Amino acid sequence: AIKNTKIDNVKITPYNFEEIVNKEKTAEEFIRRMMSHCTYLLKENALANNSILYSKFKVMNELKQIRVNDRKLELKFQQQILEDFFMKTSGTITEKKFKNYLISTGECNMEGGNLRITGYSADGKFANNMQSYVDFFGENGIFAGTDYDEEDAEEIIEWITIFEDKDILEKKVRDNYSKLRENQIKKLLAKKYSGWGSLSKKLLKTKYYKDKETELYKSILDLMYETENNFMQIINDDKYNFQEMIQEFNNNEENKKLNYSMVDDKERYLSSFKGCRRIS
Repeated sequence: AIKNTKIDNVKITPYNFEEIVNKEKTAEEFIRRMMSHCTYLLKENALANNSILYSKFKVMNELKQIRVNDRKLELKFQQQILEDFFMKTSGTITEKKFKNYLISTGECNMEGGNLRITGYSADGKFANNMQSYVDFFGENGIFAGTDYDEEDAEEIIEWITIFEDKDILEKKVRDNYSKLRENQIKKLLAKKYSGWGSLSKKLLKTKYYKDKETELYKSILDLMYETENNFMQIINDDKYNFQEMIQEFNNNEENKKLNYSMVDDKERYLSSFKGCRRIS
């Protein structure tokens, strides 16, 4: 258990537990130890399953496998669907909702309204959505009328994922987001986000690949938005060199561990050497 400051030396008993133990930090530390790690950058924590960033990644990846009457969606149309449909639609993205949107755009008029859609990650519907984005930034969203941004939303989404205790969650929100009104805090406390993904923010957002034409560095997420390629194609393409980035990161982490181990070994050796000197 993590104790409150200035009372570190006090023994914890059932009678002083509430006063001595920092429940908020103890709960957060406990959950963080159990959080899953990135599949690729092994020391990085994975994103919350409902993270806006992770949701965007999953939606873009799924859109790339969708076929309408056996034809892929054009890249610009994928971007339009993400921004004008997913980021404004609440709940499960059913085939009916998607078909109605496609027809409304006029992009599929040539099909005569007979749309056969394949490639969903779930049975007859999208497996992914942008619900957490809609919760915060949609019509009457939690952040309506404030200047809080996506980074702020991501922090709160992570807190909701970590803390089942609503009292702890409410205290953190009130301490850090004082501009929220009572009705916004009430909406926020009603949200139930759970689970962790398999990828980290560092993996998806690190701008590692240098575009030879523009000389701009781009991340995996940038390339998923700007190219036809899905996640696995990007991460395994030698042109982008992300495997090299992954190897560099993991090797650096391993070297840090080795260095710490060497320091520990040296300290143990010096300690035992001093002990020998005292005996002699």
